[in-house]
Amino acid sequence: MTDFARLMSDYFVKYLAGQKGSGSNTMKTYRDTFVQLLEFMDEKKHIRADCIEVDSFSYDIINEFLEYLEKEKRVSISTRNNRLAAIRSFFKYTGYHEPKYLNISTSIREISKKKTEGRQMNYLSVNAMEHFLNSFDKTDHKELRCFYIVLLLYERGARVTELCNVRRYDLHLEKPYTMILHGKGDKIRSVPLDGLVTDVISNYIQKSLMLLTNSVLLPQLPTLLYKTSPVFPQKKRSPHLQFPIHKHRL
Repeated sequence: MTDFARLMSDYFVKYLAGQKGSGSNTMKTYRDTFVQLLEFMDEKKHIRADCIEVDSFSYDIINEFLEYLEKEKRVSISTRNNRLAAIRSFFKYTGYHEPKYLNISTSIREISKKKTEGRQMNYLSVNAMEHFLNSFDKTDHKELRCFYIVLLLYERGARVTELCNVRRYDLHLEKPYTMILHGKGDKIRSVPLDGLVTDVISNYIQKSLMLLTNSVLLPQLPTLLYKTSPVFPQKKRSPHLQFPIHKHRL
């Protein structure tokens, strides 16, 4: 096993997962970075993954890789910067654990992020938001579901990914009204709920339960399954619940 292979394995298993306790999304992002880097080294430098050494890399090669991502893989500048952050983190780890590679590690860590153009933040006015919320047909279950999703996103400032992960047991619908949100990096936060919002959520859950228990697919809904099931299912659960939530957009 090469030093690079050993350090890469230790970096993911011992450092990211063990010492830092990085979340699954961070692990996936870092994994994708090195998958692309290994592909680049094989395709452009003709060095197979099992033959790569730490000194196969340099300041110039990593810069060339970043240009390759932008021009050939068509990634955004923010994705390019994320890839660079993962690479710098690995070489920082390498420099500390194998000082003989400190020169390579230091030079690569000096590569700067690329500046991105600032984007104007767009938002709805209060009147526009009220008009939007009033536009839903509350007599239609699918539209009612969308209404509750938008309401929670608006009222609590929750991310869509956080809302997708909310289970029945995350809702405390008695005073004090709260909702548990599971965020990025496996971070958990408890947010207060307004009494009126709690009432409409309770109403929605009761209607959803009635539809599910009356469904041919689910004649009986066990208590445990009910408590652990998502408030807003993303997969088809019954003929009444077919409108998905995408975790990155509504």
